[in-house]
Amino acid sequence: GIWEAFNGSTTTVGGGFNVGLRDGSVSTALFDGAGTTLTAFNLFVGNGTGVGSTGTATFRNGATATLNGAFATNDAGSAVTIGDDDEGVGTLNIEGVGSRVETTNSTWFIGGSENEDGGTGTVNISAGGVGIASGRTWIGYRANAQGTLNVTGSGSRYDANGDFILVGFSGDGFLNIDDGGVVNGNGLILADEPGSAGSDITVDGAGSQFNLTQRLFIGDENDAPMTVSDGAVVNVASNFADPDVADRRLVIGRINSSNDSSLTVTGAGSAVNYFGGERISVGFQAGTAADRNKLHVLDGAVVRAFRTDAANPATQGFMVLGDESNGHGELLVDGAGSLVDVRYLDIGQANSASGSVTVSNGGEVQIAEFSEVGAGGDGDNFLTVEDVGSRYETGGDLSVAAGSSSLRVDGEMRIRDGGTVVTGGNGFIGRASTNVGRVDLGGPGAMATWDVAGNFYVSGSTNVSSSGGSQSSGSSTLNLLENGRLTVDGDFYLKDRGTINLTGGELIANDLIFLDFTGTNYTPVPTVNWDTGLIRYTE
Repeated sequence: GIWEAFNGSTTTVGGGFNVGLRDGSVSTALFDGAGTTLTAFNLFVGNGTGVGSTGTATFRNGATATLNGAFATNDAGSAVTIGDDDEGVGTLNIEGVGSRVETTNSTWFIGGSENEDGGTGTVNISAGGVGIASGRTWIGYRANAQGTLNVTGSGSRYDANGDFILVGFSGDGFLNIDDGGVVNGNGLILADEPGSAGSDITVDGAGSQFNLTQRLFIGDENDAPMTVSDGAVVNVASNFADPDVADRRLVIGRINSSNDSSLTVTGAGSAVNYFGGERISVGFQAGTAADRNKLHVLDGAVVRAFRTDAANPATQGFMVLGDESNGHGELLVDGAGSLVDVRYLDIGQANSASGSVTVSNGGEVQIAEFSEVGAGGDGDNFLTVEDVGSRYETGGDLSVAAGSSSLRVDGEMRIRDGGTVVTGGNGFIGRASTNVGRVDLGGPGAMATWDVAGNFYVSGSTNVSSSGGSQSSGSSTLNLLENGRLTVDGDFYLKDRGTINLTGGELIANDLIFLDFTGTNYTPVPTVNWDTGLIRYTE
C-alpha cells in the first residue's frame, strides 16, 4: 500500500497508523511539506511475521507526527515501533528543517519490541530533522533483532530526555551520530544483555554531539565498542546533582561478560567530557589480563573530568583501571595533543583486578592529586611512559606498588626514550610491606626523566623511624639505565628489601639515606649495585 499526504494536509487516527502490517506486504507512507501532520496513538512501520513485511515512512520538508500512545512500563506501551516481529523490516526517515516525529507519553522501539523476537528497524534523521522520545529508547530490543539510529547533519537531533537509551538490549543495536548531528538523553547503556554482542556507537565529525545528563555504560553485559572521532564531542553526567552515584559514572566493561569493551576517542577536537564528580571506570568487573577493557585517546583527542564545583578540587572526577574484583582495564594516550585530565588515577584497585597505562608519542596524562600503579589489585599493573614529549604528571604522590599490607600487589613503571614523569609530592616503589614494585628508567633513545618534588622511598612508607615503615616481604627495585635520570628535590630513602641497580643512569637527590632495620623480616639489607652511572647529593 501507498499513503501520501502533502501541502499542509492533516491525518488523524484514533488508534495506530501502520505501514507494512500484513505478512509479505511492501508499503510506504509519505508526509511532505510544512503543516502536513499525522496525529495517532502509535506508529508501526514494518510489523509482520512469517514471510515478513517491509514498511517505509518518511516525514520531510517540515512534516510532523505526534504520537500519543500511553506509557505502560519502560518496555511496553510503545508509540513508535520500527521493524517488529520475526521478519519485519521497517524504516523511518525524518528529513529536513521542521520535520519532527514525537512521542508525548511513551517509548521508541527500533528493531524489535516486547511482542516477538526478531525485527530489523532503521531510523534516519537528517538535514535538520528531529525525533523526540518521552520514554525509553530501545535499539535492537529482542533476540535476533537489529536496530539502527542514524542522526546526520547540522541541526539534526534526537532527544531522549524521558529515559535511557539502550543500544543493543537482547539484539544488536547501532547508534551513528555524524556530520553535526546531536543526540540528547538521560543516560545510555551499550550492549545491555548477552544477545547484543554486535552492537556499537559511532560519534563522528565536527559539530557532532552526544549529551547525557546521567551515566554512560559501554559494555554492560556484553562487549561492545564506542568511537568518538574527527572533532565530535561526548558530554557525560552533566546532571551532577543526581544523588545516585551509579547514575553518574562512565563505565567501560561493567561485568565479566563484557570483556574487551572499548571507548576510542581519536582526532584533534574530539573529546569526552565527564561532569559526574565520580569515576571513569575502565574494567569495572570485567576483562582479563590478556583481554582488557580499553580507553584509547589518540591523535590529539581529549578525555577530561571537570569539577562539579569550580571552587572545590575534590569534586573533579577520577579514573580507575581494574576497578572491582576481576576488573581489568587499559588506558592508551598516544599522539601529540592527546590528553587525559582527572583528579586521581588508580591502576588495579581490587582483588584479582589489574590495569595498564601507556603514554606514548607525545601523549599526556595530567592528574591533580595522586596516582598508584598497583593500588590494591593483586594482578600485574603497569605504567609505561615513552617517546619524546610524552608526559605523566601528578600534583601529589606517585606510588608504584602501593597496595595494602595484607595482599601482594605488583606494580611496574617504565620510563624510556624521552618519556617524562613529574611528581608533585613523594615518589614510592613498594609502598606497603607485601608489595613487589619495579621501575625501569632509561634505555636506548632520548633521555628519560622522573622529577620528584618531595621525598623518595624505596621499599616502604614515609615512616622512617621504625621497622613498621619498611617492607617485611616483597621487594622493590629501581633500575637506572643509560639515558635515565631520577631527580629528587627532597631526600632519597632506601630501605630493607630495596635495591638500586645503576647501569649508566643518574640519581640526583638532596641526600641518600639507607635504613637497615634488624630482624629476619627485614633482609636483605638496602642494596646498591653500581656498574656505571652517577649519584649526586645536592645538600
